[in-house]
Amino acid sequence: MEPHEDWTPAEKLESEKALLGFYVSGHPLDQYAKTIKECVRVNVAKPEEIPYGKETNEVAAITTLRPYTTKKGTVMAFLTLTDKNGSFDATLFPKAYEQYKAILANDQIYGFIGKFEQRNDKPSFVVDQVLQNPDDLQPINVTTCHIRIRKEACTQDNLSKLHDLCLENGGPISLRLVVLEDDKKTTIACGRAFNVSYTDNFTRMVKEQVPIEGIWFD
Repeated sequence: MEPHEDWTPAEKLESEKALLGFYVSGHPLDQYAKTIKECVRVNVAKPEEIPYGKETNEVAAITTLRPYTTKKGTVMAFLTLTDKNGSFDATLFPKAYEQYKAILANDQIYGFIGKFEQRNDKPSFVVDQVLQNPDDLQPINVTTCHIRIRKEACTQDNLSKLHDLCLENGGPISLRLVVLEDDKKTTIACGRAFNVSYTDNFTRMVKEQVPIEGIWFD
């Protein structure tokens, strides 16, 4: 046996995926963990929390890329993108595809700016911009905090705790309660007294002190 230099993390991951079909020692997106934490607000594994129709960021790898010629003779592209939460469909319409086609390649990671739409009850991402370096993404302003809670958990005690937490973590972000009852969902826009700040501390405290089903920001 001869001594050799260790593979780079990227080489290890590439070989793991080629040999096993999945990653073992890490994930290619780990290198962009800071950007994802600061700039990405979407979890495709929870489509009910996606802010459809609003501009949003994504950091993802292209796993399939299929150009398509339209009836007008222009070329667009259908993609499958994969982030750490799952895979989802994406579309580049002709203008965007023409602008970015030279930099697009399978198994490469990019920063994307666009909007999610709902197609056939599944999230689909319409890409407006592609950034070769995901770290070039800028945070999108957060304006709303959503808290999903079951109707039976909306007791006076729980709502008082939530109100107190909002006062302790006051800020410019409006709060909406998504109240679940059987198969029904009611969204309640709370008054300014419930406005909060976007912090990990607020999220953690709410999860610890109030029996909620979920919390997310957009």
